[in-house]
Amino acid sequence: MREIKRLITVAGIVAFFIIFYFLCINFAKGTRGITPEAMGIETKGLTTVESASFELMLKGYIEANYSSDINISAVGDLMVYDYQLEYALKDGGFDFSNSFSYITPFLSDNNMLIGDLEGVMAGPDSSATEKFNGYTGDKDSMTFNIPETFADALKKAGFTILSLANEQALDMGRSGLKNTIDNLDKKGMIHTGTVSETGDKRYITRNINGINFAILSYTNVMDENRSEEDLEYVNYLKGYDATAVNDLCQLISKTKTEGIDCVIVYLHDGTLYSGDPTEEQRSLARKLCDSGADIIFSSHPHVIQPMELYKTGNEGERNCLIFYSLGNFLSSQQYQLQNKYPRDLGCIVKLHMEKDKYGVKIDTVKVLPTYVDWTDDVIRVVPVTDVKDNPSKYEGEFDYLDYNRIDPAYEGVVEKITEGTGLSYTYKDLWYEITID
Repeated sequence: MREIKRLITVAGIVAFFIIFYFLCINFAKGTRGITPEAMGIETKGLTTVESASFELMLKGYIEANYSSDINISAVGDLMVYDYQLEYALKDGGFDFSNSFSYITPFLSDNNMLIGDLEGVMAGPDSSATEKFNGYTGDKDSMTFNIPETFADALKKAGFTILSLANEQALDMGRSGLKNTIDNLDKKGMIHTGTVSETGDKRYITRNINGINFAILSYTNVMDENRSEEDLEYVNYLKGYDATAVNDLCQLISKTKTEGIDCVIVYLHDGTLYSGDPTEEQRSLARKLCDSGADIIFSSHPHVIQPMELYKTGNEGERNCLIFYSLGNFLSSQQYQLQNKYPRDLGCIVKLHMEKDKYGVKIDTVKVLPTYVDWTDDVIRVVPVTDVKDNPSKYEGEFDYLDYNRIDPAYEGVVEKITEGTGLSYTYKDLWYEITID
């Protein structure tokens, strides 16, 4: 009986498209003299709808009458220290999946999820300690060579794109940078921000549900000891160098002339552990918005900074969303009483975007606060609002020290993100929604 119902359903669908096809033909015959351009269909050498192909008519009809939408999410820094290597080392290999076990359900409903990989995946280094099989996350030298299985854990958690332009990109030299690109390619993980050859394209493009994206990753921070030759393989703005910034602005503008609907820039910029963006940060971000960027995500301070809803365009008619720092998503950096840097807090920013015949618009901005929890077995990302609203799920998982950080983060993270912006927010189903209209 189930198979019969399925056959009837399929037959009905086929019949619908056949009828629709002949209706289109009859419509075309009855509309002589109407140009394809009048229907919003671009053609070459066609002067009437009658001569347009069925496929072209259908494309024009869909574009004029239907919309598409997607969810884009971003997080801040993804770091792996020796502490995490020790916890993840199992049976001679590394398994980081437990670091994301609690947060994965909140990362799954996305068409794009991007984060900053602050480190390289250069492969085992014979000069590194044997304790971690040639990998390192040394807090003293600030050298981060991450096992390739970390990419597996990121993919499993829902990450689709990694930003690689940061000061750790050359931790293992130019060969380590190239090995990172190769290893991520083998894992099927999309990335941007570094190149294997200096002539390679400096950004990536993606079409998701009919929306064309350009995604760029640039850093304003690099180790000054790196050679000029090596730095050419990283998208580097050289400390707000006017020429480098102008080149990036021109590149953004160029993408908008090539059919790109939305430009996303992921920056590595700002002052370490500062809760406020500098004037240089603001100036750079606004210049990129004025050049055509639509969304700017940023990392590097390792703490959350406020966002900005920047109005740009000839008459300020276009919104550009700037997130000056998303904080740490995963790392071993902790909150310390002596400095009170909230390095254990981060967030997921989720944007809902829609495209119709009038263009692309971001209509929803949501924020979920996160906390990095240490146990005797794992360092993991925790969804703050879920812990607070559904305590029975996490019974016995956290002690009073954890709650000393989780409790103020419950609303404190979104308060920080909207600080000084004049933007309001509401709370529903574990997410804070920021009003941007």
